[in-house]
Amino acid sequence: MDGAATRGRLDLVQGLAASRSEGCSAEAFVGAAANGHSAVLEWLIGHYPELYDPPRCFVAAAESGQADIVNLTRQQRWNPHVLRDVIGPAVEAAAANGRVHVLEALRPWPPNQTKAFMAAAAHGHTDVMEMFNCVDSTSRLSSAAVLRDVTECGDPAAIEWLIQRYDPSERAIDQMLRTAVWATVSFQRVYEEAGNSSYDVVELLLDDALRPYFSDPSIRFTVAMAAGYATSCGNVEGAKMVLSECDGAGAGHALCIAVEAKRIELVELCAGKSGSSYKSKALEQAAQGEQIAVLDALMNYLDETSVWRALEQLPSDTNVVVLEAIVKNRDPEIYPNNFAAAAERGLLGLVNCLQGGMDANSIRWALLLAAANDHAEVRQKVTRTFFLVGIAIYQALVPPGRLRKKLVTWMLCDSLTKP
Repeated sequence: MDGAATRGRLDLVQGLAASRSEGCSAEAFVGAAANGHSAVLEWLIGHYPELYDPPRCFVAAAESGQADIVNLTRQQRWNPHVLRDVIGPAVEAAAANGRVHVLEALRPWPPNQTKAFMAAAAHGHTDVMEMFNCVDSTSRLSSAAVLRDVTECGDPAAIEWLIQRYDPSERAIDQMLRTAVWATVSFQRVYEEAGNSSYDVVELLLDDALRPYFSDPSIRFTVAMAAGYATSCGNVEGAKMVLSECDGAGAGHALCIAVEAKRIELVELCAGKSGSSYKSKALEQAAQGEQIAVLDALMNYLDETSVWRALEQLPSDTNVVVLEAIVKNRDPEIYPNNFAAAAERGLLGLVNCLQGGMDANSIRWALLLAAANDHAEVRQKVTRTFFLVGIAIYQALVPPGRLRKKLVTWMLCDSLTKP
């Protein structure tokens, strides 16, 4: 009987009722209501009233788009409290399935239609969203929770509907973009499904909502933050998408996050778009953390100026292994200049790293600069290493006078000092 009722076969239902004693279950009522078989439903109500569950039939009819059944069941005598409790789920079910005509039959709706609005948004039923928006647009669309939830639903049609109702310079778009990027890294299926809908939302927001406003600092900041979100969770695809719209500062922000997280692929991705100052900062950050693999990845994206800027900021006791990882692939022709500059600034670690390949002239300048700037540790280090040639070099190359006498005295004293 349940199957016959669901298919609308009143003749079979009546025949089975007359020829057998088992009767039917409550599912017969729900099946008839969901499929719009009003004659079957009315017959069942008349013969098995004890099995009739009006709220279930009401919601099933609303979900399936059976406006006639909705009207039929609503005309029956209901307890006002029961009707109030069932209208909300019925409206939500109709909204989730885009049943505009059923929603009209369900008026007046409950005061709060947020759940129904969200159900429609989750399935891209923008006509239903518009119906609810006409009732109470101000409070609903100004709700950060609604913006977040709609964006997390990931339906591009719903997102585009929202975009059309906002000035892209407003913070609402910021909220939506950040939520969309976060959504792409929050669900495991992002690594399993190439066409994850959240990526579509990010692309839609970048293309339709933000692109005309990229000159606005707040919008650039939003894109940078979105890149940071994607990078912090290791979301390579999401980072690629957002970084394509980042300026050097935005990519630099993401680069520092990638370095901290030790994500090599993202380090390379971000470094390719980052400004030089950010790359120097990232190099300094990786060096202080002794992240050799990250350093190796970064070195392919830095020029000599950026490398030197980072080296200048490193502590004098930086691990020599780290320094060697930085300088090993640089142009050897610039080593003497770096050696002299390191001596001048008192960068003992860098002096120690570079001194092995220095010639006599480089030694001379390093000692002169270290002495002139009172960097005793640097002077002592160079003197100990090159003492056998140091005296001869300075006797020959340093002009006679008080400075040569002073330097020779220092070299003798330094060479006798225990390392």
